[in-house]
Amino acid sequence: MDFELIVLLVLLIAVIFAAFLYRRNNTNRDYDERQRLLRARADKLGYTTTLLLLLGLIILTDYHSIPYCSSSFCMFAVMMAGLTVSGVYCVITDSFFQVSSKKNYYIFLLLMLTLLYAFTAYRTIHDGSIWDHGVITFNTGHSIIMAIGFFIVTLSMIIRLFIRTEEDET
Repeated sequence: MDFELIVLLVLLIAVIFAAFLYRRNNTNRDYDERQRLLRARADKLGYTTTLLLLLGLIILTDYHSIPYCSSSFCMFAVMMAGLTVSGVYCVITDSFFQVSSKKNYYIFLLLMLTLLYAFTAYRTIHDGSIWDHGVITFNTGHSIIMAIGFFIVTLSMIIRLFIRTEEDET
């Protein structure tokens, strides 16, 4: 890879990160105090889930080797499980969305991401490229974990949307 391309990619990532931080600081005021507290609780629950799964992974790999997946794949699965728990808790407690946001856009976006990752996962499973020398690695298996995580969060949003519409009708 050329040095100029690496510098360009680093600058692009820095600009995206700066825009994300600016947007995050400006949108945080759109959440009420209850939502902020619930989001903090969701972060704590997701972090605790990650720590417990990581402890289990350390104990499992200390006594037995995992012959069918690499350590990077297992670590990514643990991190994605913590993020999924945090996201689902935010959705269930109605603290995921801003007070005045349009929820259908997020559901559509998550549904599209779920379908794209599911298609990639299906393709890697179907053509057999998921196994890299008999082991699932991060490069070959990340789409499966992402598809499962996005599917769970999308499903919880759809269920919460149906519950909310039934509450509004009564």
